[in-house]
Amino acid sequence: MLESRNEIYQQKQTEIGVSIIGDVHTFQSQPSQISSNADLLNAYRGEQQKTKILGISEATFDNITRFAAEIAGTAILLFLGCGSCIKGLGQEPTNLMTNLSFGFAVTAIITMFGHISGAHLNPSVTILALVFRTISPVMAVFYVIAQVIGAIVGYGFIVAMTPTDVFGLQEGMCTTTVHETMNLGEAFLVEFLCTAILIFTVCGVWDPRTGKLQDSASIRVGLVVAVLSIVGGPYTGASMNPARSIAPAIYTGVFDDQWLYWVAPPLSALCIAYLYKFVFWREDPERKNIRMNAATMDRISEFLAELLGTALLLFFGCSSCIVGLGPIPEHFVICLTFGLAVMLIVNIFGCISGSHLNPAVTVAATIYKLITPTQAAIYMAGQFIGGFVGFGVLKAITPAQIFRPENSTGPGLCTTIPNPDVSSLQAFTVEFIISAVLILICCAVWDPRNANHHDSVPLRFGLAITCLALVGGPYSGGSMNPARSLAPALWNGDFDQHWIYWLAPLLAAALTTPFYLIVFRRETPSEKPEKSSGEDFPLRTNNV
Repeated sequence: MLESRNEIYQQKQTEIGVSIIGDVHTFQSQPSQISSNADLLNAYRGEQQKTKILGISEATFDNITRFAAEIAGTAILLFLGCGSCIKGLGQEPTNLMTNLSFGFAVTAIITMFGHISGAHLNPSVTILALVFRTISPVMAVFYVIAQVIGAIVGYGFIVAMTPTDVFGLQEGMCTTTVHETMNLGEAFLVEFLCTAILIFTVCGVWDPRTGKLQDSASIRVGLVVAVLSIVGGPYTGASMNPARSIAPAIYTGVFDDQWLYWVAPPLSALCIAYLYKFVFWREDPERKNIRMNAATMDRISEFLAELLGTALLLFFGCSSCIVGLGPIPEHFVICLTFGLAVMLIVNIFGCISGSHLNPAVTVAATIYKLITPTQAAIYMAGQFIGGFVGFGVLKAITPAQIFRPENSTGPGLCTTIPNPDVSSLQAFTVEFIISAVLILICCAVWDPRNANHHDSVPLRFGLAITCLALVGGPYSGGSMNPARSLAPALWNGDFDQHWIYWLAPLLAAALTTPFYLIVFRRETPSEKPEKSSGEDFPLRTNNV
């Protein structure tokens, strides 16, 4: 028995397959004029039938427009993304150029169609929406059909527009294939993990706690797709999307390991959807069935968020350093990958733990009195374990001869050590300065005067990390993070001057935070933010 007008309205949303970003026309009748829930539902249906567009009901027309939006959106994704791979028409595309094109295409498409269909563009995202019960099973099937049709149409436009002799030079243009040095198990894990991060990102955008912070969502999701392509591309092509993989395969006839791109992404989406739903999504009514103290559940979710977040930081950041799976990575690409990795992690876990990812940031938050010493210990445990696990997974999926070539005498992969031409004191000073700048940024975000300016926080942190790494990297490796430096040192056995990466960041946090509190922090009555229900800010307890 439906107990309220809102519940009936929510049921109707589910029946017609409403997307999370899309809206539905509101039924205007006054509840006082209707005597029963049954009357209300009948009146609602009658209202929908009365409102017709081109001779069909508004609800049916809305479903048609959503179907069309998914076709158009996925077609544009393939056209713009794969179009950037064309060789022989001028400037030769680089990996970075192609990956950014896919990411920017996603940003543009979400801007165009996000408010219409939700701009899923991907059967894996549609599976997530189905688990979250924001789309009906029938509509989910139509979404997937639309996505496959759109992908085939979009890639078809490229084939039609590209001269035959030029297209013949492409050698399976834009097809997703497994690198020759990898086995299928490793490739499956890469696609599973990349899709998992994409789905985690969408969960973070859809979480009710970030409901009022959607203005930059399209940019954040687009950059996440870009960084996932940068990281996963050399291994498997980083599809994350069955529709994106099937279209080039149909036109080029390259179906090698095509099953991988239809099994790994949907399976990953299903697993992550239920994980987020029961562990991290606070508003889920089914979570109330778990017999556990709410505070204890919060501590567990914070620990897991820091563990997973730091694992992702090491996995994605350090994967950009690998040589042997494609072009030699440039310093700029490595720094950008670390920065975008931070952006995507803050986007996912910022509303859960604050996404510290760094013991130095946790020390600063403790001094700032945002978390208790007990919470700080839980956070740091998650960070160190997460860093170790993340780098370990990277080692597991990377062929041994590429991860650590024989007769290699240099430092291990992603190990932070000072430049040979830089003294220990100089390296320490650089690490201290860039760590202090990072802590100042954290303090500024936590400042009450900035409490209503959190929508673009993930972007700002990502760009800041990129800048600091670009500057500090040539001197000391630009770590700023004991957990980030410890994991590669443990796996590679390289501890040369490792003390720098513990002392400098932690000392910077211990000195910079009190300095900011004494000199800069203010909280005047006119600057105090309005009280919030806790859903207005993406960073829980204003953490970062």
